[in-house]
Amino acid sequence: MAKLVALGALLGAILGLAACAPLSVGAPLTSELGRLRNEPIPATYYPTATLPPTWTPPPRPTRPSPTVALPSATPTPSATATPEPTATPSPTLPPPTQAPSPPTLTPIPTLAPAPLPTIAPAAAEAAPRAFALAANAQDASPSAACPVVASGYDLVPFEGPPYKGNALTDHNADLRLSVIGIAPADAPPTLVDYNGPTDPDAPKLHGLFQPNRVPTFLRAYLRFDWVWDEGRGEPYGWRGGLNLDWPAAALELATAPGETIYPPSRSPLIYGGGAIALVLFADERELTLGYSRHDDVGAGYVVHLLNLCVDPNLVALYRAQLNNGRRATGHLPAVRNAQPIGTAAGALIVAVRDRGAFLDPRSRKDWWPR
Repeated sequence: MAKLVALGALLGAILGLAACAPLSVGAPLTSELGRLRNEPIPATYYPTATLPPTWTPPPRPTRPSPTVALPSATPTPSATATPEPTATPSPTLPPPTQAPSPPTLTPIPTLAPAPLPTIAPAAAEAAPRAFALAANAQDASPSAACPVVASGYDLVPFEGPPYKGNALTDHNADLRLSVIGIAPADAPPTLVDYNGPTDPDAPKLHGLFQPNRVPTFLRAYLRFDWVWDEGRGEPYGWRGGLNLDWPAAALELATAPGETIYPPSRSPLIYGGGAIALVLFADERELTLGYSRHDDVGAGYVVHLLNLCVDPNLVALYRAQLNNGRRATGHLPAVRNAQPIGTAAGALIVAVRDRGAFLDPRSRKDWWPR
């Protein structure tokens, strides 16, 4: 039995050496390892000792790095980043009572309703110097009192009812050129010639001066339209736009300082004693003359005068016929040709109307000697 074991061991050794001996090129048959059977096998190649590549486990996917948080695990910004303003107020803000008012937060001015509805702003801005003087006439101080230039004036009863049935005071645009307003015109301040018939009995403006003369014309003016509203109180409406019926509606005349001013002359008389015109309005710096016995600007010729120093006797006599600005006695003062009515207070403004309509005072054939 021992011999058999020794013989087996010797046979195993021989077979092992035979397996390690190089093979010769033989038939092109491949082994289960994919080599030719006659291809020499390197000594370092031990297929039974080396695990095949497929035995190495493939790399297993790993979890994302813990520094990259999954969306579901990311806390919302409002919870960790931005604190609530009310939870942590800034300690640097001053208390509400100490906060200064920002200089730029100024209140927005409110818009005025319908800019100056009683006097249109465009009209007020365009009013010339003469209008301003007339508007301030009521505030004349005693030291600026006008001189007396006539011994007395007559009173004449007017025909028909008083102006607009005494429903309006004398502070209105019909009786006062300073209320209706004037503004400088582009028309040249010179005599102009119009075609058409001429009334030989129209008042002549050269009669304003003694001796009569055609003075230097300084400036032509336009007048404003008037939007009447007799129910709203004086001045019973407001100015409209500039009236363009004529190139000029009023005229500024040069005067000598303090020279005496007379009524524009006219031949026909309206009453005994030489009366040619009624005083429809009078104050210290404004005078309105109507060349009829009607207490109305629509009955005939009317002449408006601004910027003269009216004789205080004439102003007092006119006011004595009023009660709170309305006609009270049925009479008005009257003036005669060449009767002084006041003195020049600077350049004189004159406007002429016929049956209510303003006409161009530069017309040579109508108002000045030819």
